[in-house]
Amino acid sequence: MKIPNYDIKEDIGNYKQLYQFMPDRCFRMLICGPSGSGKTNSLLHTIMNLLYFDKCYLYAKNLEQSKYEYLMKTFKPISKEVGYDILEVSNVEI
Repeated sequence: MKIPNYDIKEDIGNYKQLYQFMPDRCFRMLICGPSGSGKTNSLLHTIMNLLYFDKCYLYAKNLEQSKYEYLMKTFKPISKEVGYDILEVSNVEI
């Protein structure tokens, strides 16, 4: 059975990612794996190098990890430049 696409073209927007294999619209992502499997490194590489975004929400159990501190430090001057917080972080339970 063929399912038609009911998206309205005006609602799609002009989103464009830097790489063709990345999503071209808003999306949610969940990264799961055991400790030491590279979840945080994969996340940081994706955020820093592969995605084009206006706002990013980061929920982590321990935001005091050096990698998360590096991410927050990196985005702080960019947020000042654009006039709003690009990176929203929280360590409260979801």
